[in-house]
Amino acid sequence: MSDAYTPPQSELITENNNSFKLYKVVSIAVATFFGSSIAGGYLMSQNFRRLGRDTEAQYSLYGGIALTLLLFVISFLLPDNVSGSTLTTIIPTIIMQQIAKHRLQNDLDTHIAANGELESGWKAFGISLLFLAIIALITFGIAITAASLGWI
Repeated sequence: MSDAYTPPQSELITENNNSFKLYKVVSIAVATFFGSSIAGGYLMSQNFRRLGRDTEAQYSLYGGIALTLLLFVISFLLPDNVSGSTLTTIIPTIIMQQIAKHRLQNDLDTHIAANGELESGWKAFGISLLFLAIIALITFGIAITAASLGWI
């Protein structure tokens, strides 16, 4: 038996309670710039799901899809002499970045303060390129179909 005044021996638990990784706001903005609002909305929805906020996850994903579709419609309605690059890239990037900053920054700061890990920016970039490829294939398919039907 040990001395009654000796404190009990126990292991110090330094384990991280946050076993999930979150995407930074800048990663969401980069994904939006390269992969459209759908990519940015997808990354935001992943963050919300990991934080247990499923309703906001759905809203961010559906909002990204709706914003992308709206921008496609607007870009088709623009006159030929008007460049839509600012409208379809920069403005949605700023919108998604501000939404992510407003809705996620406090959670990200808390997560980092609790030694939580962040997802790789390269992973976010790769996801944005995947969404870009999918959107390009869908757009190309629609264009080929419309051309074969004589619509354009």
